[in-house]
Amino acid sequence: MMRLLNPFLLLLATSSPAVLGIVDEETGIVYGYYEISIPRDRFQMWSDTSANLMDLAELMGYSGNSWEVLSQNPIEGLSFFEFEDMDRIREEYEEIVEDVDDSVTNGTAILEQMGFTENSYDCWMNHFGWYAWDELEQFNIDKAYM
Repeated sequence: MMRLLNPFLLLLATSSPAVLGIVDEETGIVYGYYEISIPRDRFQMWSDTSANLMDLAELMGYSGNSWEVLSQNPIEGLSFFEFEDMDRIREEYEEIVEDVDDSVTNGTAILEQMGFTENSYDCWMNHFGWYAWDELEQFNIDKAYM
């Protein structure tokens, strides 16, 4: 059975490139305009988050407030693969990653453990904000911004 997203996710979905989603209740997969699944665990209350996910999120600088309010964690301004080399990112974007735990050397690996892929993170968290216009065109995402 398919159902429309709840109103919060519908609002979220209409404010990002994956314009609208439908949930397949058997698989839990969310299908949107660009078929990029919503990272479901990311859009639950902090208090409902598993201990493992909470630990991983805290490594990436999340707190209860920054988890529940999108864009409150500055790391969401960077794209998925920017986190592979945390030493470089700490040098270039210190203010963005200042809350990321110093033990994290490959943030992309942590994001993967949190359930993100490059597509799901860059769409639902970064909203492709790190991409240049020619990259949006290359990946056929530009039409969502016109």
